[in-house]
Amino acid sequence: MLHAPLTVRKPKMSHHGHYRHFSMPQYVDMATQLALEEKSNKKCKEEMVVRVGFMFNIDNASFVIEKFLGKGTFGRVVGIKNCATGQQLAMKIIKDEAAYRKQGLQEMRILREINQHSSNPRLLSLTGYCELLGQLCLIFPRYKMTLFQLLHKNKGASGFKINRVAHIAKQLIEALVQLKSLNIIHSDIKPDNIMIRNNPTDEYLDIVLIDFGSASHVGSTSANQYIQSRFYRAPEVILGLKFDSAIDMWSTGCVIVELLFGRPLYPGEDELDQISKIASFQGKIPTKMAVQVNHNRVHKLFTVAFNPYDGETLYLVKKDHVHLYWWEDSLRSMCLKENLPLPLPTHKDSDSVAIRSVFTDFVEGLLQVDPDERWAPEQIRNHPFLSCDWSGQMPFIPDTEKCSGYYGRNENYLNEDYRGYGSRDHYASVHEYNSSISSQFQYSENHYPTRPRHMHALNRNLTYDMKYKPIHETYVSSLSKADDFYNVYPDTGY
Repeated sequence: MLHAPLTVRKPKMSHHGHYRHFSMPQYVDMATQLALEEKSNKKCKEEMVVRVGFMFNIDNASFVIEKFLGKGTFGRVVGIKNCATGQQLAMKIIKDEAAYRKQGLQEMRILREINQHSSNPRLLSLTGYCELLGQLCLIFPRYKMTLFQLLHKNKGASGFKINRVAHIAKQLIEALVQLKSLNIIHSDIKPDNIMIRNNPTDEYLDIVLIDFGSASHVGSTSANQYIQSRFYRAPEVILGLKFDSAIDMWSTGCVIVELLFGRPLYPGEDELDQISKIASFQGKIPTKMAVQVNHNRVHKLFTVAFNPYDGETLYLVKKDHVHLYWWEDSLRSMCLKENLPLPLPTHKDSDSVAIRSVFTDFVEGLLQVDPDERWAPEQIRNHPFLSCDWSGQMPFIPDTEKCSGYYGRNENYLNEDYRGYGSRDHYASVHEYNSSISSQFQYSENHYPTRPRHMHALNRNLTYDMKYKPIHETYVSSLSKADDFYNVYPDTGY
């Protein structure tokens, strides 16, 4: 068999001045060498396709690549022009790898399904597709810029006026209603994936939802699949639970807050930091969700506390010290009181309170931690916020008859105690409760002694003896430092 030398290492010298050993030449077999050459050829092929001035034909029509628009893990996006008509389009060039090609074909199928059953201008249309030098290419209309680019066009974060935000929110809800009717989850709603169709200087922006590369049908994806950008990732996705179109409503809520305030709602550094920010701002994660988390992930994200007297189990997010740049200490307080970068369209204090109340009610409906309590898009098409009706009666009662079933807010939301669930005071009381009865609690990082001791075993009504190792009281008290946990940090920027 033929071999080709790859590298030769120099002999290493010890601190005594003697050579320790001599590394033998390393060789690579011919198959590996051919694989490296094929990878290099693929890279050269990609560079040849995306270079400016590259010309190609589709159905007897000539096109030329005008400019480079962007790139991602999937490949690159370029601007192309029809040489005969002058029409400007965007072309997404998928990497010549099996995984990306499969994802590109899935995106193409979903877009064709959307275009076949809907003419909604808020959803991206697939103009065409082709294959260039073995690479799948998807062709779309070309738009000027994304909401993210417009939002951060000027140095320093600055949000939009609330009337403009409401107009964008109405279009997003219309798009989600259409997607839900087709049983499709977008799975990656964020300002980068919302393009502007008209002049960016117009007061009311017409938008279109793009990038269906992560989209799927409800029930066709696994619970642990990596989807959604972290800042806009729903709690059920972070926890590795089953999900549906409700995750798009969560992402939309995060986007609406970011558009108004000019900065992300939850800029987590990792999944633990992300779920910690959510819990510190909106209350503890519901127990009915925490008990469904798999064994490995539950110990990564939670400290589990068990009260042997009443059999109650609490799931506390491990990361106590969460850095939030909001002045307020809960989602509701932030929406009602946080300073806005742009003034509201009124000079009366009473009108300002009414506007904030309508906005807060809308955001809380989209950002319920429990997906069963989260609003469905068809339920809120008549919400006062979407029509800028600041005199609407609050709280808004969603139309349960229009909900097709798999999620939507239940009747408990109308209870005042329930609506206060997302405040910091409720979350603080959990820690105070833990501190007051620390003598009764026995905390353990691994309170499941064997693998079957988890919610799946409980669901099967299995009984077993549970043994808990006591932990020193100083560790228990360290979980309840409410003063440290609820420090309010000044704004550090975006």
